[in-house]
Amino acid sequence: MPGFPHLPREWVPPLFAGSVLAHVSHRTLGYLVLLTATMLYLFVHRDPRQRGSRPSALAFLVLVAAQIGVGALVVLSGLHYLATALHLAVALGMLSSWPTCG
Repeated sequence: MPGFPHLPREWVPPLFAGSVLAHVSHRTLGYLVLLTATMLYLFVHRDPRQRGSRPSALAFLVLVAAQIGVGALVVLSGLHYLATALHLAVALGMLSSWPTCG
């Protein structure tokens, strides 16, 4: 079972051992989404024309950060079904709050 924030005993695991590639790619994409949400929030916050999009961009950033925290909880709980359900619920919240800036 993978650990958090790294896989057991290794920061860079052998990618093709079991389900390691799936876990590493899932986490990497999660961090890329966090980076994207942060950049989106900063863009919206700095551009006065996007003033109306600020609340949704902030909500999206908070949900992405919460999703990473809940993902850590899923791993640390040993894939407990309630933690996994919460992880899916936050993902649905992220999809429903995706800001439209433009």
